[in-house]
Amino acid sequence: MVITSLFYCLLQSFVAFPILSSTGWYKDDYINFSMLIFIIGFLFKVSAAPFHFWSPEVYDAIPTIVTTFVAIIAKISIFIFLLELVYYTNHYLLHFHWTYGLLVSSLLSLMVGTVLGLTQFRIKRLFAYSTISHLVFILLALIKEIFFYPVQHIEQDQNT
Repeated sequence: MVITSLFYCLLQSFVAFPILSSTGWYKDDYINFSMLIFIIGFLFKVSAAPFHFWSPEVYDAIPTIVTTFVAIIAKISIFIFLLELVYYTNHYLLHFHWTYGLLVSSLLSLMVGTVLGLTQFRIKRLFAYSTISHLVFILLALIKEIFFYPVQHIEQDQNT
């Protein structure tokens, strides 16, 4: 773990993973479990559907200016990081599949955001549930990216 963190500090990317994986210093089960915990943490941060319970209360309690900051700016950086994480781990960790978890989370977000958003009378709570339901499109874009880049790389390798 120390060497992995040193590689990340020096290279500042996850590209060092193939070097470390060739040495046999890691276990697949630990990597898969840690990636699962990692993605659960980020789905909690963007308030995706099984982890969305904090979002309406927080949006309702904080001032409106801070609500827009929490709803927009904080999620952009998280999704950029998730896009990079999904891209690199999909190519180097072939044993961990993001597709099913993100698909289930996006479908739950669609149902929860739509159904519970219809029952709200406060505008900030409605905004929170609409954020949860609109999160589906971003998660589906991540799922599309999972399918698109391997096909693109295979096609590019065949053309050269």
